[in-house]
Amino acid sequence: MPDETAPTSSGGGATETERVLIGIWERILGVRPVRRTDHFFTIGGDSLSAVTVILEVEANFEVSLTVRVLFEAPTLDRLADRVDSARSQPDKSSNTEFIFPLAERGRGLPVFFCSVDLKLAQKNLWRIDCPLYAVTLWAQGKGFVRAKSMEELAHDHIERIRSIQPHGPYRIAGFSFGGLVALEIAQQLRRAGDKIELLFLLDPSEPFEAESAPNPGERTGFAARNKRFVRRLARHPGETARRTVRQLFGPAQKVFWGWLCYQLLQLHGRNAKLVSTRLLPKNRWAAFRYASKPLARISHKSAG
Repeated sequence: MPDETAPTSSGGGATETERVLIGIWERILGVRPVRRTDHFFTIGGDSLSAVTVILEVEANFEVSLTVRVLFEAPTLDRLADRVDSARSQPDKSSNTEFIFPLAERGRGLPVFFCSVDLKLAQKNLWRIDCPLYAVTLWAQGKGFVRAKSMEELAHDHIERIRSIQPHGPYRIAGFSFGGLVALEIAQQLRRAGDKIELLFLLDPSEPFEAESAPNPGERTGFAARNKRFVRRLARHPGETARRTVRQLFGPAQKVFWGWLCYQLLQLHGRNAKLVSTRLLPKNRWAAFRYASKPLARISHKSAG
């Protein structure tokens, strides 16, 4: 019967994951030899070294873990089990590819769905009798798709679609902003000579946000606007001040929040480590809107 308390620095009796962890613990804690059953905090580990260990683990195994894991699994063999589990079950909070299957089984041609609701996808709520693939703007470890126009974005998506289905006929679908993307994909595929068997658009977005036209009878000069503002301020000072602040700072706050979320998701996409995971916004809608809105505007300009 093997002695699990015997030194394992040479790797004898340990799994590959355990051997890597042994090297990390020995290097960071300055303790030799480290055994499979050693307790991290008993042999000299503390909160600071725990953070360093987790960062090393993430870099070596390409997994996303929190420091809490070391408190829940403080012995090396138990930590190795947690690492192996994380490697076999990737982070479900994010997709790791720009195109990935939601339902691989089924007969007939696959459906490629742009901007699908990943929350529904993760709950296995799809009921479809053909393969279904999600095509997204963002992937963990990669960030947002690099595209300066709707045409570039659609071209990028088509390359990924062709990697799964090289030739038509194609079934393309899209939700919200994905409806615009799906439409552009279908147009490019048709121009390339491919047949579109199905184009399904679910609540597609407007191609751009149209600004309301001013009333021709309304005086729009600066002096006239200033005079109306002064009159409103004199009659309703409090409400006018609050309204002015909302008009000035409301849109700016939305733009800044979208930009910040976008940058945080880009950070996590390029370097999915402990720090970026902590900063990852739970509500990613603002970042996706920030990324997609300019593409929709560019699409409108090019179409005009």
